Amino acid sequence: KNLNWYWNNWFFERNHSDLALIGLENNEVIIQNVGGLYVPVVIEIAYYDGTSITMEPGLSVWESGNEVIHVAVERADEIKQISLGANDILDVDETNNLLISVQ
Repeated sequence: KNLNWYWNNWFFERNHSDLALIGLENNEVIIQNVGGLYVPVVIEIAYYDGTSITMEPGLSVWESGNEVIHVAVERADEIKQISLGANDILDVDETNNLLISVQ
């Protein structure tokens, strides 16, 4: 598989790691790649019933050069909180990585 889209982004372009959680719309979490660097997307969703799930759509979501991605979620009307990122993934601005009380 040709991974030039990934290697060019990391080694030949001037990007930085910064993802932003834009919101929840039509049962999809909307994420913007503000910094332009292709980093893994990790979404933690907490529901009002106390359960939670972690979603990792994979690096291929950036393959077509998208700046904004939409990730489908189940039970969107029951979501209490959505957080973006993980401890091992750097993010320049973490203030835009949390959405509380989506209802």
